Amino acid sequence: MYTVVGCPDCGTLKIVDGRPETTRCPRCGRRSSFEKLRAFYRSEDLDAAREARARLLADRSDDATSAAGERAESGAGGTTGRRETVLAALRDLDRPTEAEVIERAGESGVPADYVREVIEKLRRRGEVTETDGRYRLL
Repeated sequence: MYTVVGCPDCGTLKIVDGRPETTRCPRCGRRSSFEKLRAFYRSEDLDAAREARARLLADRSDDATSAAGERAESGAGGTTGRRETVLAALRDLDRPTEAEVIERAGESGVPADYVREVIEKLRRRGEVTETDGRYRLL
């Protein structure tokens, strides 16, 4: 019997032969009790199990592609990176303090430590000046 199961941690789908007590995820290494894993498909035929796993992976891929397309159309979750988010905050705010840049970038999920690191690198390169605790992008 071949069973297509999913890892509870990383979601990797794999084919398990037989009914072992435990199985290890090839991607993240988690060891799980076979009985507790969700079985997506069972078959006596290995090729049928492979096809089922391939269909499940394709369905996941289609869902991810659709979600990315929707985000792109709505303008949410675009391709703006963390560094670009910090630069945009420096550009959009009028002589912001470090705290104001951290707050603005934090709205997009950029960690405060990363914002400080980028500001410092920009300052060392001469791309940003700091006067009385306020920054200006050059």
